[in-house]
Amino acid sequence: MSTPETASPRRGLATESVAVLLVATLITGLLLGLAFGRRQGMTIKQVELPPEAMNGSTMSGAGDKGGGEETDEEAMKASAPKAPQTLEEARTMVGAMGDAPVDELLALGDRKLEHGIHYLAAAFYEKALATEPAHPKAWLHLGQAYLAVGEKDKAREAFDQCLANKPDSDTAAAAHAARP
Repeated sequence: MSTPETASPRRGLATESVAVLLVATLITGLLLGLAFGRRQGMTIKQVELPPEAMNGSTMSGAGDKGGGEETDEEAMKASAPKAPQTLEEARTMVGAMGDAPVDELLALGDRKLEHGIHYLAAAFYEKALATEPAHPKAWLHLGQAYLAVGEKDKAREAFDQCLANKPDSDTAAAAHAARP
């Protein structure tokens, strides 16, 4: 049977070791993330978002189930950034991310389009088209995003660009079918 004097230092040492290991792991992850980002030619910019881009709630009281206070999950959802509500907000957010390859921008746009975040999807497609203006699939998806936010004239222009860039493709057929 161990005495309190011998058991206590061991617990303290184990807790301290875990804390040191956790900090070392976090620092290593950050350094690897920065190195990987530089190797891929990506730049990381610090962005100052306007106050309306963030939900104003805090996580005070998170985890307390009693008294009608928020749960951890509710607090996390409430404190998450909101999706942009205008195309201009979305352009600002996408512009702040720096340069990225066209295929990455298209993949990000596709994910946002799938999840119904249409303004952000449109901004990713616009940024991809700024680099590669003859990309028919980007024009098709930009038209779909514009259509989803009620910009019928812009959608029609995007679908026309898709048709003009590659008129005999499946992408052009989809643009023709989607054209308002």
